[in-house]
Amino acid sequence: MKATYDGRKLLNVREVPRPGAAVVRQMAPGETVGCSMVDHGWAVLDGGYAKAEYLVVSGDEPDGSVQEASQDAAPPVEEAAADAQEIPPALASMTRAQLVEMAEQSGVHVTSKATKAEIIAAILADA
Repeated sequence: MKATYDGRKLLNVREVPRPGAAVVRQMAPGETVGCSMVDHGWAVLDGGYAKAEYLVVSGDEPDGSVQEASQDAAPPVEEAAADAQEIPPALASMTRAQLVEMAEQSGVHVTSKATKAEIIAAILADA
C-alpha cells in the first residue's frame, strides 16, 4: 500500500504511534511513501508513524479500501507506553532483533509481526 499526504503544511512522521513522540522526519504535501497498514488511527509508514486522518492510503486491497487492524489486536502503543513519558535511549538504540531477545529473556511475549515500537512498549509495560 501507499500513503500520500494530502495537506498544505509539513506532516510529522513519528518514531512511535503516539502524540508527542519523537519526530523522525516530515512529509511534504503530495509526498507518497510505503504504508504497511493502518492500526488504531495510525498509518504504519516506511520509517515511522503518522496519523491516518491526514493521509490518503491506497494500494493492495482489492476494493481500494484500507483495512483497519482487528479490534482484538494488541492495544496501540500509546496505551502500553502511557506511563513512560520517554523511551529510554538504550532501548531506542537497540535493533528489533535485540529487543525481541530482551523481551523473551524478560518473559514478555511479542508477536512475530510486532514492530520495534510495539516491542519497546511491551517491555516498558512489563517493567
